[in-house]
Amino acid sequence: MRKLAETSPEEDLAIFFEKFNRELENSFHQKEIPFEGEKEQFSFATTVLSDPAVGGDLGIGKVTYFSSRSGITRRQQNVHDIFEEENGAERIVLQGVSDFHLEYLGYESGESKYVWTEDWDPVEKKGTIPIAVKIQFLFKNETGDVVVKRSVFIPSAD
Repeated sequence: MRKLAETSPEEDLAIFFEKFNRELENSFHQKEIPFEGEKEQFSFATTVLSDPAVGGDLGIGKVTYFSSRSGITRRQQNVHDIFEEENGAERIVLQGVSDFHLEYLGYESGESKYVWTEDWDPVEKKGTIPIAVKIQFLFKNETGDVVVKRSVFIPSAD
């Protein structure tokens, strides 16, 4: 029974991508919470769990994914956390990760083409959202390290 209840690294990876994809696909424009991206972390506006005392189950918030020593970490801040400059809740969402790397797909009008970049500066990009986010990392499973690459397209992108 105990063996059946244990999850495998592959199951953890599948669950991570299911949640990661859903959150990115549900991201949206929010002036006070711009999309910001760097090589090892990014943040965006989406719906998050909210304190029932301020009006309900879900509300607008900021989610940040970043690389940590323990794996990939997710930070969630609701509106109260953001305006009170509190860190919000953090948790490791995927363990066994190294060499974490992010890229962002945007349209470069000067070059008239789509380009992957390692950063997404909200000032330079005028508050826009990238068309896609590419995540890549080494993932340790039972057979060793595996390169994992995934691109997630964002429907609300510019």
